[in-house]
Amino acid sequence: MSLSADETYRLLVSVGNPQHVEQLMRTARDLAGARGGEIVVLSVVVKSRESPFALMTDEVIKRDFSGRRQEIHDRAVEMVSGTDVPVTGEVRVGSDLSKSILRAIDDHDADAALLGWDERPRADFVFGSTVDRVVHRADCDVLVEKIGAEADGVESVLVPTTGSPHATFAAEVAGTIAAANDARVEVVHVVPPGEDVPDVDDLFDETVASVGDAEVRTRVVEHRDVADAIVSLTDEHDVTVVGATRDGPFQRFVFGAIPRVVGTRASGTVIITKRYRDVPSRLSSWVARVTPS
Repeated sequence: MSLSADETYRLLVSVGNPQHVEQLMRTARDLAGARGGEIVVLSVVVKSRESPFALMTDEVIKRDFSGRRQEIHDRAVEMVSGTDVPVTGEVRVGSDLSKSILRAIDDHDADAALLGWDERPRADFVFGSTVDRVVHRADCDVLVEKIGAEADGVESVLVPTTGSPHATFAAEVAGTIAAANDARVEVVHVVPPGEDVPDVDDLFDETVASVGDAEVRTRVVEHRDVADAIVSLTDEHDVTVVGATRDGPFQRFVFGAIPRVVGTRASGTVIITKRYRDVPSRLSSWVARVTPS
């Protein structure tokens, strides 16, 4: 599917805590702004059966209990003021947070969804039940940003690559963030020590092309553990963008072991990306349209 001139790239940002708005909206502003797109800020009021909300209609809940959600919307709008990025806000009422986010993705025909991860998962979920379910089921590209480790300015962005579609998406996101902040990108490929290094020129060429116009450095790193190598390199960069490393039938493998370890142990800003693989994403289509042949 190609992105025609009258179609708009749409990024849905799910925010439940006003304190998370600034961090997520900076990333959203860079991504949507570079593509001439728009942002939809979603906030969900969860109406469980045990909640006092259970006896109220959705409209009453929105009218009388959406003050915090309005604060989220106001902060989001403020974050993109002075730019050309349109932003709208929506409050939804639902009994299940992940299902409400997934319905909003479909209703808005979102090309990508940005979620925050605050490192408080249940034991049976990797990134928390809501994030895991949305990443597993969303019919769009998904980005998950670690909350709380916000970069104080961006001068360099790290992108580990394997050449997979998810890693290519990570390179596109890294390039967008770098371009918006006049930063450089380092692309790394990790190989086991003592082994012959395969010809990585094609791999790097493809990744660099996905990064775009930002300044790029490429490096092959020898290390016996890929995740450990990436974690150690994150100290040298302000932002790390990691693509999912495996697809699996279980939610535990929705991103893969390496992104999970990097997201958990890295001290800086970490964004984990997963490309929607059923059809070419509009992000890829946009890159294809603007990249000279």
